[in-house]
Amino acid sequence: MSGVTTSSGYLELFGGKLIAATAAARFEMGTAAKLFIDGASTSTLDGVGAGAEPQFIFKNVVTHSGAGSLAFDHTAKVRNLGTYTVSTAAGLSKTGASATDVAFLNPGVFVKEGTGTISNIATAFDNTGTVEVKSGTLTFNTNTVPQLQGTHLTRGTWIVRNGATLTIGSANTKLERNSGIIIVDGTGLFSNLPNSSTTTPFRNDGRLSLTGNTTKSFGTGAFTNNGTLNVQSGSELTVGSFSNGGFLGLGGGTLEGGGKINGQVIQDGKLKPGSSPGTFTIEGSYTQEQY
Repeated sequence: MSGVTTSSGYLELFGGKLIAATAAARFEMGTAAKLFIDGASTSTLDGVGAGAEPQFIFKNVVTHSGAGSLAFDHTAKVRNLGTYTVSTAAGLSKTGASATDVAFLNPGVFVKEGTGTISNIATAFDNTGTVEVKSGTLTFNTNTVPQLQGTHLTRGTWIVRNGATLTIGSANTKLERNSGIIIVDGTGLFSNLPNSSTTTPFRNDGRLSLTGNTTKSFGTGAFTNNGTLNVQSGSELTVGSFSNGGFLGLGGGTLEGGGKINGQVIQDGKLKPGSSPGTFTIEGSYTQEQY
């Protein structure tokens, strides 16, 4: 293709290739269109003649149910404005040395479901929208997610459902600061969050929610909340010490540790001071709901 091609129907990629042959080439899946990637072999998006802007625009539903990966060649870029769902172990790959400056831009929703493990997201993956791992395992290759700057998650919504696992780069890279939205449900595991062995401090400037009977320890480091922390019914968060300048909501959940709470607290759960003895000092608005 060399101009703008718009699809309003169904398109199936079954191991084939879409090529943007010129800098003006665009392929747009409209708001009513559906794209199915269901081949056993690799399907390819090729930006051989492309400029800087994304050449492949997905505005509605993309269903990736085939075993073959979606490969990016030359400067191929996708902008996902709809919902892209992967139900297999197929990843997003590069074709080789010719694949430079390839990217998956996600202002929309990227969903991993099914029991498979995706261990190869090799393209740059710019998540300003939502990544949701409903089941299985999703791992982004090291240095592919620009929202992870060292140990700081700067942006995006990241949801890990019960029984699922999400890792950005290495599981050994533990977050020390969150400015995005993180939701962990049940036994879901976001590998980059601090764990019981962590001794470094953690600062939440965004939103962190524990739901569905999640039990989480952030180790012995200090926890500072300047954003929103929600510990919902049946869930429990253990920290070394706690300082709150933001919003703390305990919707039937438990916060264990000790420290100073300076901001707003809506409490129908438990504040559980730790040993030695532990204390919570609240200097701010405190609302005790029925528990």
